[in-house]
Amino acid sequence: MNTQSTPTVAAPARFLSAAQAQEARLAHESRADALTAAHRARRQAGQKHPVEDFLFT
Repeated sequence: MNTQSTPTVAAPARFLSAAQAQEARLAHESRADALTAAHRARRQAGQKHPVEDFLFT
């Protein structure tokens, strides 16, 4: 059995221009909004969700 492991090499840092960072931020906001829209609508309406309320409270 070989007990030696190979070292992990980290990927080099990636730098974004201001325009690229803005584009990435907007894309992230859009994805986050789509993924949380149903939850936010239920919460605003005061409706409960049996599974999500159980898991996240």
